[in-house]
Amino acid sequence: MPAAKHTTEANATLEVAIEEAELFRALAPDVLARVRPQLRERRIERQHALFFEGQPAESLWVLRRGQVRVYKASASGRVTTLETLGPGRIFGAISALEQDTYPASAEGVTEGVAACLPRRVLLQLLAEDPRIGVEVLRIVSGRLREAQERLRSFAQDAVPARLARALLDASCDGEAR
Repeated sequence: MPAAKHTTEANATLEVAIEEAELFRALAPDVLARVRPQLRERRIERQHALFFEGQPAESLWVLRRGQVRVYKASASGRVTTLETLGPGRIFGAISALEQDTYPASAEGVTEGVAACLPRRVLLQLLAEDPRIGVEVLRIVSGRLREAQERLRSFAQDAVPARLARALLDASCDGEAR
C-alpha cells in the first residue's frame, strides 16, 4: 500500500503494517524478518516532541499511525513546518545516514505510533544490500521534488493560485468537506 503524498485527519487513524511502509516494503521477506526484532515501538502524543534539531540522530522513524510534523525553529522562536507526514511514511532517514544530529525537530500532530530502526541496523542493511540505498534515495528524491514544488509555488504563484492548489489537493485527499 503506497503511502499518501499528503496526510489527512481521516488517514491519521489508519495503522500501517511495517511491511507496507516506505522503505520496508522494498525489503525481502527474510531481511524484514531479521529487521523486525530490531524495531522499537514508540507512542506518539499530540504536541509532544519526538526529537529536537541538533539531538543525536539515533534512529530512522517509521510512522505507523497518526501524524507527525517536521519543523525548524528560528533563533527568534518562529516555527516553520517543513512537512506533515501520515501513516507509512519514514522520517529521520538522512540524519541517520549522513550526520550525527537531526537537522530539524519532529512532534506529534495527533496521537499515534512509530517504529524506530536504530542507525547501526540501517547502516548494516545498506552495506548488505545496495538496493535498500536506492530505495532510500527514491524516497528522499521524491520529498525533495515536493519541497522544490512548494518553494516554486510560494515564489511564483499568486495567492489565489496557491489557495486553489491547496483546495484541490485537499479535495483529492478527502480533507475538503
